[in-house]
Amino acid sequence: MSGNDFDGTFPIESLSTSLHHVAFEETGLSGTLPDVDYGSDEYFPRLEELILRHSDRIVGTIPTGLGGLSRLRDLDLYGTGLTGTVPESLCDLTPLKGGKLHIYIDCDVIECQDKCCQCGVSADYVSEDYQW
Repeated sequence: MSGNDFDGTFPIESLSTSLHHVAFEETGLSGTLPDVDYGSDEYFPRLEELILRHSDRIVGTIPTGLGGLSRLRDLDLYGTGLTGTVPESLCDLTPLKGGKLHIYIDCDVIECQDKCCQCGVSADYVSEDYQW
């Protein structure tokens, strides 16, 4: 879905609960990310990758509910309009499949506790064991 000229708010209610990878990179999506339990059966219980890179019209703070994504391996919020601090619930997250959660942000506008994030990393960061 990356690079498409979507317009409107983040479509959390209309996305499938079976998704493993969501990429809304460089889209026209706008508004805030709802603060819901993203890992619940109602939303994204299987989500491993959430990419919102360069979607600068997505604003507000990072929802604490993202910490419920127990399978999440990659979260890319670099170049969004999000501000504030990465919630502890995300920094404390260890993916069910093992390994480490990679969080990519713009450290000029988002603070990260305990250095659990990477600042301004290239978009070519897909982990070696990742398969489409």
